Amino acid sequence: MIADASMLPAILAAARGAHPYEEPAFDVHPLHPAPLGGFGCIGKLRPERFAAFIRRAATAFGAEARLSGAKPARVATVAVCPGSGGRLVPLAAGAGADVFVTGEIRYHNMREAEHYGIAIVELGHDRTEMPAVDLLARLIRRGLAAVGASVPVAIYKEPRAARTAAGR
Repeated sequence: MIADASMLPAILAAARGAHPYEEPAFDVHPLHPAPLGGFGCIGKLRPERFAAFIRRAATAFGAEARLSGAKPARVATVAVCPGSGGRLVPLAAGAGADVFVTGEIRYHNMREAEHYGIAIVELGHDRTEMPAVDLLARLIRRGLAAVGASVPVAIYKEPRAARTAAGR
């Protein structure tokens, strides 16, 4: 089982009290998960219908939107994370997002979104990362120059073609 460290004394006492042997054996391993981080952010929009928001987002990224989670009637607060942002679903929901826009998401994160009552709009891993390509290339070039390295940095900007429902 996984539990907060503060609960350990009570858990061990309850297990000892319920265990049929004189002294049960326990293995306790502290977990130190890496803090969540990444390129996610959240913002407010003028409220609009969910369907209108989806069309606008898909058009802006040149992508086909895939939907999951709980679908709101209107959208006012949007969380975004380029690429694969599924692990940020709880943070997006906790921040009050109506919709979480990301590149791709796993099945269990979709189910998690349903639980939290938040919509997921997937627009493609590569398509959601493309807006940052120029910025990252500049930062890499600047870092290389700072250490005296002369390395060409190529920018690839050809996202995969959007798949149609028939092409899936």
